[in-house]
Amino acid sequence: MKPIRFSWTAVLVSLAAAFFLSCSGAADKAGRGSSPGASGPDGRLHPTAAWILACRAGSGGFGCYPGDSAFTSRTGMALEALSDLGALERLDGRDRLVAWLQARQQPDGGFLEADDYYNGKELPWGSQSALEPTYWAVRSLQLLEARPLRPEAAGEFIRARRSETGGYDAWEYAFGAAPEGLYTTFWAVGALEALGLPVPGIEKTLSWVRSMQDTEGDRGGFSLSSDDWRYSSAAGCYYAMRLLDLLGGAPQRPGRVREFLLSDYGQEPDGGFEVGHHQGWRQNHYSRTEDTYYGVYALKLLGTPLSDLDSSRAKRPRMDCIAWLSARQNPDGGFGRFGISEHTPLPSPSEMRATWHAVRALTLLEAGMPVPPRQVEPVPEVQPHLPAFRHPCVDSDDPAEVWAYRRIALPVYEHFLRATGSRLEALGRLNRWASAAVGPHNGAWITQGRGILMHGWGQCGTMSWLLQELATSIDYPARASFIIADVNCELLVKEEAWDRPHWCLYVPFTHEYPNAVLPCPDGSTSGWSVLDMVVDYSLRRNDPSRPRPTRIADRLFAKVKVETVDPVRGEFGTEYGMDSTTTYQSPVAETLYPGQTW
Repeated sequence: MKPIRFSWTAVLVSLAAAFFLSCSGAADKAGRGSSPGASGPDGRLHPTAAWILACRAGSGGFGCYPGDSAFTSRTGMALEALSDLGALERLDGRDRLVAWLQARQQPDGGFLEADDYYNGKELPWGSQSALEPTYWAVRSLQLLEARPLRPEAAGEFIRARRSETGGYDAWEYAFGAAPEGLYTTFWAVGALEALGLPVPGIEKTLSWVRSMQDTEGDRGGFSLSSDDWRYSSAAGCYYAMRLLDLLGGAPQRPGRVREFLLSDYGQEPDGGFEVGHHQGWRQNHYSRTEDTYYGVYALKLLGTPLSDLDSSRAKRPRMDCIAWLSARQNPDGGFGRFGISEHTPLPSPSEMRATWHAVRALTLLEAGMPVPPRQVEPVPEVQPHLPAFRHPCVDSDDPAEVWAYRRIALPVYEHFLRATGSRLEALGRLNRWASAAVGPHNGAWITQGRGILMHGWGQCGTMSWLLQELATSIDYPARASFIIADVNCELLVKEEAWDRPHWCLYVPFTHEYPNAVLPCPDGSTSGWSVLDMVVDYSLRRNDPSRPRPTRIADRLFAKVKVETVDPVRGEFGTEYGMDSTTTYQSPVAETLYPGQTW
């Protein structure tokens, strides 16, 4: 057992209890704990380290789960977690991994996340090189005691992404929704530091980072990006503090950052941390592994590590946090991104990013690494499945990509189909999962594809694309609909009692769908389509007492766009508009809903 060290003297009061928890892994399912560098109880490699190593994709990098293809960022996360676990020396084929990482560097000096990560698109600088994989490639090589073949070219690529504000271009994540982001700025500065190259305009960058504090609502935290929302979040605090630490600065109001993280916007009663919006954002009352790591690290960098003497909604902030993180461990040794909540009622499968977050956070908390009580061996888990319908956001010909969605979607769908007997309700629960996975965060879009599932940042549009991707993996046609200030989704569903499938509306942002028992404007009870909502909007303008089918989105259906998808070729089709003049007899109705599938 490593000795437990505390940098905040007040925590010594709870030393005995904390030591017991570190040794025992006392959590609601954590089993017996061990120090990060130790093997499991029977002398074998720690099960978390074994799960991470099982995510190696051949002689290349690491994927999101065993059997996945390799991604540059997941490789860096795997190596950092193995280092924390004291298991990096157990990594075989180091030279091959170094060569694989070095080969990710492109002619412009930047690095790729994965081949064709942006679905055939190029970023504005004319390539698919991006700051996140560049940071992780450099960091991975650093951990392997190696360097890029062209370090100066990497530096040139990074510096070219710097804007006049001192921040760094967020296009790779935000796709124009935000000009700069704390996350891209951290990846840029972190990579330059790791390369031993000078960081340009440090004072200007420090000033920009500090300007991201006390944004929307004056809550004291940091916003992730300079976009239209500018909400403080645990992630914003983390990236700001990492940057300030790298650049030798400090926030102007450090006490406010700490207050934010320990307030109703931060630590939850169960000990984990939430996204950070809280009031006004109904879906944020749940802890996530991601935000727990962010909160723990930010507090550490503030010089006030999480302590049981802190005041938050958790009774014992540090010990409860350790217990919550430990309980996110699955039998295979990996960690999931959520706990059990109203929105995520089933355990999440192990993922590399969540495992990295958990291992890092537990290491920062100087806690013992849990060992699952009913351990199973990690194995390549891909079950090939060709979706019945294609979608441009999912590569149906790649079994690893389809399984990345299906391993999440199928258990949720099948569980609630058995529990309720309703496909509409089962998909509604999947809708909640998509909403919880995305946040909502500040402006981030990412490309349609694995990026949304892997990162989980964004607003309603990102939620809609994620729901479409999950639904496609379990054989439901899906398409997006756009209304004022919101992006929704339609899924083609057929309940047992219906004579035909119908396009049914789902609203990821409020994780709801209209109750099919409520008659549509045409008198049917076969689910509500976007067309039903448009007609209903017009009726309610003349009859304010008419029941509202949803809480928020039904107020906005004065003007709608539906983006069709060719389910055979998996390509986007024509985009059609509807407004308050549209009726069931309008030509667009038959075009979008052939055979009265509204």
